[in-house]
Amino acid sequence: MFVGSEGTLGIISEASLLCIQSQVERVTALASFNEFCDLTEIVMRAKQELGNILSIAEVLDRQAYDLATNGKGDLQVFDEHPRNFIFILEVEQYDTIENTTKSVTNFFKVYGFRAKLHKIHPSEALAANIWNLRNNIVSACQNRGYTLKYDISLNADHFYEIVESLR
Repeated sequence: MFVGSEGTLGIISEASLLCIQSQVERVTALASFNEFCDLTEIVMRAKQELGNILSIAEVLDRQAYDLATNGKGDLQVFDEHPRNFIFILEVEQYDTIENTTKSVTNFFKVYGFRAKLHKIHPSEALAANIWNLRNNIVSACQNRGYTLKYDISLNADHFYEIVESLR
């Protein structure tokens, strides 16, 4: 309801507001670890510390990476060989690319002391290569006669035990 000049009385029954949407900036980070327990710790920290901007936290082991990239140079996302376990982190936020990159860099400075940080990059091409790599793991396993199912839920402390027992 509003009151205008000279006693005008009105009721607003509908309103429309056009806002300019800010661009979402995406940054992808690649890190690797020697020990699985160090990896589980940083995944849990990422959920706690980056929760509102964390879009993806993926884990794969070195054997899966080697299997997926075997002879496929376009799937190589590391400049040098990763350690035993690979952590893929992706964040998205409505901010500048510099601030988004700084958020990821600061996270690894504080929590990634056991990690070998390979890349922090705002490139869509890098993100696409990483997801092509991830998706190629399934077809690489099938080509060797294996079946791969990766949608399981276990306590983080015992998660990798199932991989070792099924190998």
